[in-house]
Amino acid sequence: MKRIAFIDLGSNSVRFVIYEISKTGSYRLIYQEKESVRLSENMWGTHELTKEAMERSLRALKGFVHMADAMEANTIKAVATAAVRLAKNGDTFIKSVKERTGLDLECIAGEE
Repeated sequence: MKRIAFIDLGSNSVRFVIYEISKTGSYRLIYQEKESVRLSENMWGTHELTKEAMERSLRALKGFVHMADAMEANTIKAVATAAVRLAKNGDTFIKSVKERTGLDLECIAGEE
């Protein structure tokens, strides 16, 4: 069986799930967690993520990577939505995520 972890970093919270995929392609949820990080807090005037919000998010992401490793996830897919996509310093944050967690954080459109 294969295990896949998904991390969805939104403007206010991070959602984390792990699915177990069988050889036949069926899947079942084996773990889920949500953590409030308030990533977009105070960014709308400056269009920048605050240092505090980025640190909260990085701590949560590190914890979820650790959990994915502990639960033997084969793959971790991480996405971010509006807050990161619209922030002037979004690219800097994405680089910090890669450096500090190893995650390749992908910005997606709201519809995805």
